[in-house]
Amino acid sequence: MANSFAAYKYDQKPGMPLRLPQLTVIIAFTVAFVAFDWPLLPAVPILAIVVLVWGFVTAPSMRRKIIITNRFIIVADKVVYFQSIKKVQVTPERCVIHSKQESCTIEADLFPTNARKDWKIARNKKAKLEKVVDKLKSVFPAEALPGIFE
Repeated sequence: MANSFAAYKYDQKPGMPLRLPQLTVIIAFTVAFVAFDWPLLPAVPILAIVVLVWGFVTAPSMRRKIIITNRFIIVADKVVYFQSIKKVQVTPERCVIHSKQESCTIEADLFPTNARKDWKIARNKKAKLEKVVDKLKSVFPAEALPGIFE
């Protein structure tokens, strides 16, 4: 099988915009400037604002996709390996992936659409979820399909 992946736009539920790297940089600069009494102490708030802006601008855009590869699926900020998947429950509204560590939910309502009418919006979101599930089934090992998908 070729090494390819599929990416789908997906609006995750709102969460914390800052992640560990951004918080680590803020804390490290603050501790360094305060502990060593550097003459650049007034620059700490400016650096903190730069890192905060970086977190608000870049972090949410990186987490707004579903990426399916040959070995794993990335939903927003969760990575699930196919080897660890125990069960996949599919309904018209959502797809719940249960793995050994945690469960991951893909909801049809969180797929973006450009449609304006309510019935078209619902149809487009449901079709996008079906595409993701079909892609999952096509990438998942064939011998494991009957016991995994419900």
